[in-house]
Amino acid sequence: MDISFDMPDRIMRLPEVIRETGKCRAGIYAEIKAGEFPPQFRIGKRAVGWSHRAIQAYIRAKITGTDYSATGASKANHKAKGGRPLEDGSK
Repeated sequence: MDISFDMPDRIMRLPEVIRETGKCRAGIYAEIKAGEFPPQFRIGKRAVGWSHRAIQAYIRAKITGTDYSATGASKANHKAKGGRPLEDGSK
């Protein structure tokens, strides 16, 4: 599944990601660890965020019954955001 680049991307914080996906905090981080959810990226010394496009791609994958981790979108998004391991060990 391609992530659409026709609209500007924006940063989502955890409460918004929870609202959009219907997942709990622990569920989100467990899926990130398993490579099944878009990874967060650092936006400040003590703040992380998620790409709106990546979250929308995840939601579309769930609706269509496709495997988000198989799309490669997770890894591509992480690299595009200059991803590096966070203090909690997640990528």
